[in-house]
Amino acid sequence: MQKKYYRLSGITMRELSNYKFTDIACGCGSFLIDVAVMLHERVGKRFHEIYNNILGIDIHSYSITRTKLLLSLVALKNGEDADFCFNLWQADTLEFDFNLIGPIDIIVGNPPYVCARNMEEKSKILMKRWSVCKSGNPDLYIPFFQIATENLRIGGRIGLITMNSFLTSLNGRALREYFSYLQYDIRIS
Repeated sequence: MQKKYYRLSGITMRELSNYKFTDIACGCGSFLIDVAVMLHERVGKRFHEIYNNILGIDIHSYSITRTKLLLSLVALKNGEDADFCFNLWQADTLEFDFNLIGPIDIIVGNPPYVCARNMEEKSKILMKRWSVCKSGNPDLYIPFFQIATENLRIGGRIGLITMNSFLTSLNGRALREYFSYLQYDIRIS
């Protein structure tokens, strides 16, 4: 089966090879693995170089451990055995200090989908920091759009898996206003 890579129109392979890719809720790293394999196949970089340019954040330490193991296995499977240096943080994205990593070129991922009634109290308190969470009882994925947007370099790209309920729900009103105010080009496929 052939891998499907999304077009990054207007970006040269040389530029792509130096981009900083980040998954702000990386789980076990599946998006980071896809990015690493894509860069390895399309740009020809070695994994130990690629791993300098991919970053991940997850609230669970076991997810960070699994991501490191899986990224190491991908490299080993491709004949590369090295002491890899990973840029992975076990942290709550809602309060992560993005100054540690600077502006990001491309953000990918699948934010957590936890409805307000099932959310931990700490998350409810942290969500109040984000303007997109001011309407209704937003689900946990809502602030991840604002977090991604605010930490993207000018001209960067965001690709997140999302539900489309924010387009019409009361819970998504503040997010819609945020996108409208910034005049962002949003595509849902």
